[in-house]
Amino acid sequence: MISDKTKADVLRAVHFGWILFGLVSFPMIFVFRWWAWAVIVFAFVTLLSWPLFKACYFTKLEEKWRRTYDPKFSFDNQAFIQFYLEKFFKIKVSRQALRLFNVPLMLLLLGLSVSVILRN
Repeated sequence: MISDKTKADVLRAVHFGWILFGLVSFPMIFVFRWWAWAVIVFAFVTLLSWPLFKACYFTKLEEKWRRTYDPKFSFDNQAFIQFYLEKFFKIKVSRQALRLFNVPLMLLLLGLSVSVILRN
């Protein structure tokens, strides 16, 4: 059986990959038309998860698993990016600033992807 710590570590890597996918997608949707379809799914899943789970589902799940082996662990009501930026790079970013960045970014990705698909 996989430990909760291992699950949380794997999920952190998947979450980082999810974010990286979003950033890499900007140029890729113009190179590969099929990438735009993947981005539409990515953007919808991301945008819908926030109101559905009242936070990012990956963040909630990672925190749950980390608390099973370290009951004191908490993201302290921080977003994933916010928490790890501060932990590893000592960079503090407000949750509001992240929202002001993430939501328009997802909407821009979604809009660009739809326009690429409709254009071809």
